[in-house]
Amino acid sequence: MEQKKHTINKNYPKRKKTKTHQNTKDINLMPQEMRCICGGGQSCIIDRRWIGDWVHEDVIFKSKGIELRTSCCDLYTTRQKEALNENLTRN
Repeated sequence: MEQKKHTINKNYPKRKKTKTHQNTKDINLMPQEMRCICGGGQSCIIDRRWIGDWVHEDVIFKSKGIELRTSCCDLYTTRQKEALNENLTRN
């Protein structure tokens, strides 16, 4: 009778394969000229737009036909302030 050779790996759990998402954007792949002057982060509107995350002010400004801010450090224009205040008081 032949004996089967058992490998040591038989007793150890196999590693789970990590899922790779092909269609998600990595913040590290953002071109340097598109990066925000604030340095980026979770609350940066530029980083959130790049990733595809929802930005509340974008929805308000687009619905009113107002231009979007180009960085977090840009001050709101008078029209932008009015649109935000109108939306916040309405809700």
